[in-house]
Amino acid sequence: MSLTLQILLIIFTVLFFIILVKNVKKGKLRTDYALAWILCSIALIILSVFPQIAFFVARLIGVISTANIVFAAIIFMLIILVYVLFNKVSMLEEKQKNLIQEIAILKKKNDVVVFVRNLMDNVLYQEAYDALSEKVDKTLRVVSRIRDELKKDADKAKDQSAQLLDIANCDAFRGLDSILIDWALDQLNDEILDAQIDGMNLAQIAEQRTTKACHFGNVYKNEYQAIKYAYQMMKAVSVMEVTSDIKEMVADYQKQTYLIDSYYRWFYSAYDCMEDTERFAQVRERIENMYSFTYLQKVTPKWNQELTENLMADTGLKRQEDFYRNYLNAYEGKNRVIVIISDAFRYECAKGLMERLELDEKCTPKLECMISGLPSVTSVGMASLLPHKELHVNEKLNVTVDGQSCGDLASRDKILKVQNENNVVLSFDEVASANKEKIRELLQKKNIVYIYR
Repeated sequence: MSLTLQILLIIFTVLFFIILVKNVKKGKLRTDYALAWILCSIALIILSVFPQIAFFVARLIGVISTANIVFAAIIFMLIILVYVLFNKVSMLEEKQKNLIQEIAILKKKNDVVVFVRNLMDNVLYQEAYDALSEKVDKTLRVVSRIRDELKKDADKAKDQSAQLLDIANCDAFRGLDSILIDWALDQLNDEILDAQIDGMNLAQIAEQRTTKACHFGNVYKNEYQAIKYAYQMMKAVSVMEVTSDIKEMVADYQKQTYLIDSYYRWFYSAYDCMEDTERFAQVRERIENMYSFTYLQKVTPKWNQELTENLMADTGLKRQEDFYRNYLNAYEGKNRVIVIISDAFRYECAKGLMERLELDEKCTPKLECMISGLPSVTSVGMASLLPHKELHVNEKLNVTVDGQSCGDLASRDKILKVQNENNVVLSFDEVASANKEKIRELLQKKNIVYIYR
């Protein structure tokens, strides 16, 4: 080989090697593709610098022309390169096939979701969907596997927010609601009131799961409502501050504190409707303790301490014993007024009734509260609402109004007729069971009507 040809070969192969390396560094050529070319260029560089290798190999294997050895080496390297490229092409074809299949599935995914959603929401097919969902869950163990994963994460103290968010956003399986309910109960039992899923607190999560958008929301309606009201009561009690000023106590109760009594009642209303209350046993006990020993223990001593005759007047509230004088005297002998008296109808219940009446365009409701008489028992309360000059309560809590007994409807009717013969006392059951004609007869020419429930 001439010196000139050797120099040209060295320059060409070195330049080719440099170009390959630069393209790899710039990311224009992948390393796995460039590797074969780099090995070939290194081999060419070695042959260019040491051409004696070619002559040695030729003599070793008995080839007359050294050029044939060089051509054979080049052909062998090209075969290797072609094999590498064909291998890559085969892999790319397989990946392309998988990608086409995935794209096809993704295109159909929305159609499948819409189909399943329609199946879930259609009244005609809901039972069929429930059966299908249960069968799929039993076969694939979807819910049990999710429970196992959550338990593993809990044991390792891992953050479960991502998994819980996925569960909260899915209503395909009935057991998912059971998982959410158990998680919420754990938070309530541990009084973790700041627990959230995607920014939603326990009450908001419970509310979301009982909307029509959630397929099994109606199945677990009572459980979710109990969780919602338990959380709201615990939260309200935890942030409650009790003032020593009785006027402020009365104002606060009318504005917001009454909600604690409502949450407590609504919790038990949902609790009593459940078929299985065992899982709520701890929460129920906590609610009862918090209501009795935290809420009432905060409020009752201060209320009793401040409640004196003078302070009762200072509250700005009317007294129950002045009910007839304040509200009914003006109607005597004039327009008919119907007074419905319900035993143990607390302020927070009346608040709920007023909110319902406000939805009726024909009603203009107004709510006022009064300070009850003491002792605050049914016999004293019922008597206080009658017209009277004097009330007397004996040691057995029997009450007389201006010397007359008032323990039954007949006695109360007599007392009411003293004011006006056209006044009357009726029982709620009598009115509720009467038809229109009978009601018209009962109320005809009547002035003030007391209906006791």
